[in-house]
Parts: sequence; C-alpha cells; structure tokens
Amino acid sequence: MKIRTATINDLPQIAAVESQCFPPAEAATKEEFADRLHHYANHFWLMFDEQNNNKLVAFVDGFVTNEPDLTDEMYENAAMHNENGAWQMIFGVNTLPEHRRQGVAAALLERAISDARTQ
Repeated sequence: MKIRTATINDLPQIAAVESQCFPPAEAATKEEFADRLHHYANHFWLMFDEQNNNKLVAFVDGFVTNEPDLTDEMYENAAMHNENGAWQMIFGVNTLPEHRRQGVAAALLERAISDARTQ
C-alpha cells in the first residue's frame, strides 16, 4: 500500500470511494471535493493498493484552521482553510468496505498526525 497526498486528478476516485462509504444524503459531492482539493489537496491523505492497479482504497481529509472545534460550516466552506492554522481538522475517514479492519484507516491517520506535527 502506498500513501500520498492528493491532486485534482484524484477527484473521480475520491468521489467514488466516498459514494461507497456514505449514503447519498450524507456523502460529499464531487463538486464539494473539487472545491476542497482546490483549497487543501495537500491535506488529503490517500492510500492506494499497488497490487491492484493503484486503486484508491481509502482516504482521510480535512483542512487546517485556528479554530479548535470542528463546525458544520467547515464541511461546507473549504475557503476557511488556513495553511498556517494551529489545528488540523479531520472531516472524513473513508475506507472501501473490502479493506476495512486491516489497519488502513489507522495508517492514514498516523500519517496525517505525523504530517500535522511536522507542519
């Protein structure tokens, strides 16, 4: 498995994973992810299965802010991202059903935490 941050080219796969992890009423849309990627692609951690054609199997995302508490508005307004903020928010932890209970989400969260400490 390989972990890296996102680019706009990952949008179709990110939206596809989200749609398999959440019901339509709760899932972020492709357009919402495009906006998030525009503002903070480097705060999307993606895990790819290199043995399966580099398929995206999981991701963690969230922006940086000076606000210590996560609010509903943060999900809706990617422009609130502040690259120099003190807090790394986590908006979603998405893992395809067939890859759950294998440590995938834990590895992504550990990477996000490590990167946040470094930043």
